[in-house]
Amino acid sequence: MVDERSDVQFPLWRKKVDSSLFQHSMTVIPEWVKNDVFDIVEIFQESSKKHPSSKVIVEFIDDKKSSTHDGWVTTAKFREKWAAKRKPVMRFSFDARLTTKMQNKFSMSYARDVERKRKEYKVSEIEAEMPFYEFLDIEWDKENRKFLLKPHFRLEKSNILPPTLLTMPRQSSSIGDLGFEPGLLFENRQVLSSSGIHRPVQPGIWNAGGDYAVSIIVSGGYIDDHDDGENLLYTGQGGRNEKGRHVADQELTRGNLGLFNSMKEKIPVRVTRGYQAKFGPDEGYRYDGLYVVKRAYIEPSRDGPFIWRFELSPVINSTDDLLWQKELTKTDAQRQLGNQTGDLRLTKANFFKGEKIIDHTTYFRNDVFGNENWEFTGKGDKEVCNIRAEVSVLGRYNGRTKFTISHRPSGEANQGNYTTGLRWGSWMNHILTNEIDCSGRTFQLLRINGKIVIKII
Repeated sequence: MVDERSDVQFPLWRKKVDSSLFQHSMTVIPEWVKNDVFDIVEIFQESSKKHPSSKVIVEFIDDKKSSTHDGWVTTAKFREKWAAKRKPVMRFSFDARLTTKMQNKFSMSYARDVERKRKEYKVSEIEAEMPFYEFLDIEWDKENRKFLLKPHFRLEKSNILPPTLLTMPRQSSSIGDLGFEPGLLFENRQVLSSSGIHRPVQPGIWNAGGDYAVSIIVSGGYIDDHDDGENLLYTGQGGRNEKGRHVADQELTRGNLGLFNSMKEKIPVRVTRGYQAKFGPDEGYRYDGLYVVKRAYIEPSRDGPFIWRFELSPVINSTDDLLWQKELTKTDAQRQLGNQTGDLRLTKANFFKGEKIIDHTTYFRNDVFGNENWEFTGKGDKEVCNIRAEVSVLGRYNGRTKFTISHRPSGEANQGNYTTGLRWGSWMNHILTNEIDCSGRTFQLLRINGKIVIKII
């Protein structure tokens, strides 16, 4: 049993740890808490994070070590006549750094929630299958507008969860670009090794002592490889004789397993092209930046035995202006057969923020459009906001128009559905369906001088 705390200083809410903390960096504050425990209904009346009155300080206290984070308390009100009797919903949100701390601290609850999403279970179903609870204490310091968060009860690893959920791949400290700019040339493999980009002087895949691949060399040594100078179809290692022919099936071990794990967890991989490669430098080796493993599969080689194939594409990273981009599919561009959807699905799209691929279930709602005025529609957990954006389509159609952004956390669990979408609206729908086929074009979402800009190029 956990001893009851003797150091409580302020009104306290003991919250059961759930998926909202991990997936959405927020939690709804129950009626009894906001009215009777914290008494904050009159303090937090605004629905937007942008409003100064929504801002709070969050202190996370873990084993006597504390960290300070940004936080917000917002109140969403239902304006529709049919929903007039519904009570406003108050949310307590916090920054992504704290979300990561929560995931690490409450690893059992987080692992269970990952399994829930994989199985497409309801929360009640996964809790019945894996019955346990962890708790987080939340205190409200009214005078300093501060929330104090302290783990109250957490489980160590146990046999409640499947062993596979508790065995996380080892992660090397050598992940990422290591501060090197793409295009940097190295005289030979020894010099490249000394840089730390790719330590081995022989193997083409490097796991750097972990279970993820962190670097590969493209040297044109496999006839099954395909390289167009940007995207790669890379052949795994093993199964070849001294003449370079495949004589045995490749196994999902060593570097092949590393690339497979990097694909699953969206760990970026450094790519270096050698002078032997079709699109390599004239001499030496050229570091070409971070790539993401998009797909892994096994198929017969030209010699007969089975080989592992890995599709890699360059990482698309956020900048001060670029928030997201995606190559438009026919469905996105409203050119598919049958009825048009009217929506653009806001997905991962191989887009990175820093050295991690975005979590599309929270990125658009919390980071890109987090400061907009969101309202619940009354249809389950769906909420929407409206934005105005400057638009440029291939430089031919320019203007400013309104878009509706919808967000539904439960949408991800349904086949063929998605969490966040952008409604094109009548003007853009007309352009896409009647004026220009934008299939295969690049959609860019930018913020320039504080304003949202949309480009199709």
